[in-house]
Amino acid sequence: MPLRNLRAAAGPTEFLLGSHVKGAKPGPRTDWWAAAQEAGDPQVTALQLAITADEGSAILFDLRVRHRGGANRSPKPRPILYIGYTMRWFRDAVNFKDPHTPQWDALGSDTRRALLARIDSRAYVRRLELHPLLHGPH
Repeated sequence: MPLRNLRAAAGPTEFLLGSHVKGAKPGPRTDWWAAAQEAGDPQVTALQLAITADEGSAILFDLRVRHRGGANRSPKPRPILYIGYTMRWFRDAVNFKDPHTPQWDALGSDTRRALLARIDSRAYVRRLELHPLLHGPH
């Protein structure tokens, strides 16, 4: 929901339609937008969409659709209210990383980290929950 009129100069949110479908192009590259543009496939280019909107309008989309904010070339900030509603099973691992302990960071192996990620994340949360500052004065 833009909190100001969102026009082309302010860099509206851009979407790559169909990118949420399993097996859709582009693959899991770091610069997925460039990958879509480099593909040279006219179908990919036709699937790019930038949505302009008036202040207070709601833009609803599947969070799994690849999206990005365009460059804000206007002299004003671009405040946007963003609310995500997902099914319980969905995890947005691109934008929201699981917290981990320093021991997990020190494992040194991507394979070990992958195997222990969930266990360590739970251990991190347990450590926070047991921290004395959370329990106040006794």
